[in-house]
Amino acid sequence: MKSKARRTADLVFCALFALLLLLPPLFINTVPGYRSEFDNRVYPDFPEGIGLKGFSAFEEYVNFRVGFRAQAVTAYQLLNSRLFSVFEYPRYMRGLDSHLFMDAPAYIRDYQRINVDTDYLDRLVRYLKAFDALCAEQGRKFYFFLVPDKQKIYPEYFPRGYNVADAPSRTEVFLQKLQDSGLSFLYPADAFIARKPMQRLYNVEYDAVHWNNHGRFYGNQLLTEKMKADFPGLRELKAADYRITDTLKTSLRASYYPIHEFVPLYEIRQTGALADETRFAGVKLLRDDLYHLHYRNETAATPLKLLVFGDSFMDSAEMYYLDNFSEVTFLHAENLPLFSNLVTEFDPDIVVLESVIILMDVTGRYGNKTIDNLDALKDGGD
Repeated sequence: MKSKARRTADLVFCALFALLLLLPPLFINTVPGYRSEFDNRVYPDFPEGIGLKGFSAFEEYVNFRVGFRAQAVTAYQLLNSRLFSVFEYPRYMRGLDSHLFMDAPAYIRDYQRINVDTDYLDRLVRYLKAFDALCAEQGRKFYFFLVPDKQKIYPEYFPRGYNVADAPSRTEVFLQKLQDSGLSFLYPADAFIARKPMQRLYNVEYDAVHWNNHGRFYGNQLLTEKMKADFPGLRELKAADYRITDTLKTSLRASYYPIHEFVPLYEIRQTGALADETRFAGVKLLRDDLYHLHYRNETAATPLKLLVFGDSFMDSAEMYYLDNFSEVTFLHAENLPLFSNLVTEFDPDIVVLESVIILMDVTGRYGNKTIDNLDALKDGGD
């Protein structure tokens, strides 16, 4: 017969176990359109309708929104790492010397040089040429800024075990097609590789995808140099104009997974630019939940106006252009289908389209349906 103490212990254990089962559903996140920093995505909303499809959507809703999800995922990751030396993290994989890289099929195929679709790349170049032609007709200058991803700059740390084809990579084929097209473009991979011994341009662990602030500054410095060749009034971008410090990161980006890495931080020392938060009133955007910024500067080096379409690699990069242009507008590239309308709206002298190379084969922004719809582009995307 169990002792009173043993029975009490069993009751406490059962109560705690029941609490663990009940608390997550009780604290489910019900906020519509919730964007999670932990997963870096918008969580699915509560599904409408019933049936198999409805149950599947409901399961996805619960899986993402259940209470304490981030803490549970982090605990699972830490247990795997410390007990079994296995790195478990969504979309990331560990390479040599603790370096993290993106774990995605397209990313790995790119490293292996087995994802070259020349027909797609031809159509993509025609799509970019349509942007260029539209700008040229209106007396504007168009630049395409192609950003290298981490595995292009630090392939020596990429996880071992992947076969690499003895053939030109997708990037090499694409660059040749861009060269043949006559487009004005920048791909700074060689310059980045040459700078590696002097400065780390991508973090080891903190962010497995994006360049760090050293890389972002240097990339935009090179872009400014390219624009300055056509617009001599522009000033050089100098590191001395920014306060550069190191800040300690104790967890992965958008995560609770513990790390210990110092990453660079850039802050502009002074600027005459002012943010104009009212500029987007009445302006149609496809994604107004993503960055859209407008600045005016009456003391800028030139009266020129700049419009930039970019992805997450250009997040916060507007500070590098504030004192060169009288107006600076940064829009997320998810708004590209409205290119013609937005160019007319902001009336820039220079238009820049930035994209990291890995996004060149995703559906949506550069998917087949989008790049084949050139008539919609010319008509403003309506």
